[in-house]
Amino acid sequence: MIVLHQTLRSLFATLILSTTAFAETLSAESSSQEKLTEDLFTSKNSEEFNQALALATQAKIPKQTLLEARFIYHVDQADNHALAELSRELLPLQDSFNSQLSQIFTLEDDWKAIVKYTQALANLEQGNAQAFEDNIKEAFWLSPRQASAFAPHVEQFKLELAMKSVKIDSELTQSNLLVSQNEKIIEPKKDINILFFWSPWSREFTETVDDFTALCSVAKKHDILIRTIIAEQSNEVNQDAISFIKESKLKDSALWLKEDPALHLSTTLRIQSIPTVVLIDKNGKVQFNGHPASPTFWTTLKKFLPNAKRPQSER
Repeated sequence: MIVLHQTLRSLFATLILSTTAFAETLSAESSSQEKLTEDLFTSKNSEEFNQALALATQAKIPKQTLLEARFIYHVDQADNHALAELSRELLPLQDSFNSQLSQIFTLEDDWKAIVKYTQALANLEQGNAQAFEDNIKEAFWLSPRQASAFAPHVEQFKLELAMKSVKIDSELTQSNLLVSQNEKIIEPKKDINILFFWSPWSREFTETVDDFTALCSVAKKHDILIRTIIAEQSNEVNQDAISFIKESKLKDSALWLKEDPALHLSTTLRIQSIPTVVLIDKNGKVQFNGHPASPTFWTTLKKFLPNAKRPQSER
């Protein structure tokens, strides 16, 4: 399952718990430097963190400690770009780990693993496939317990690679209607088409249906009717879907479709998790394939719809 939309906080749970435990062990009589370090690792927002980082830097807190704090902060923010940038500062210190200074690592290999991990993220941004593969493999080898943090990037990389050779015919998106429409169906936008894979059995979709309707509203403002597709086949799921659409009053929010028996579209697009949104350009090429809450989805959408604004509920 591709879960890049989730914060890396959950994927680096062990490290985050370590910082929490560290903060709880400090006594009320902590020294000034200990208090500064505590603030650095327990900041709740960017303003607090930047202030704590400035004070810790001024107090000459060791660079390794500062880098560990910045790493954890960017993990918490799911800021892959910042993590990639951090690799430039981590790399020179790769072989000079000091366990006595570390607030979150007990093993030197765990430290080296995050150096390789951030390098791999930098490789992704540079489009260097071989270097990405080499560094992410090294990160796995050095710290297998952090595999859940590394794996989503590998999956996403392979998905994007596969999508480069995929071309979606316009007819393929006109799968069978699940429910009839009251209003006139809006023809696909010349520049972009939006496919939304869902299921009434997906707890995440049913709990975030407000985000879905907000996305539909944004699309409609640009004369796009999102094509929703159930990424599985059975009479039971179809009936539950029809009931859900009716009960949630979603009928005219989108064009509700069901897959062909062979699940051709879902298979071609490698749909592995629900919900998933796919952006297809006028040439049938996939421009985005992933979670609808991903910042990359909105960045990509704005390339085709410059005035599209991400709903507040999804931020």
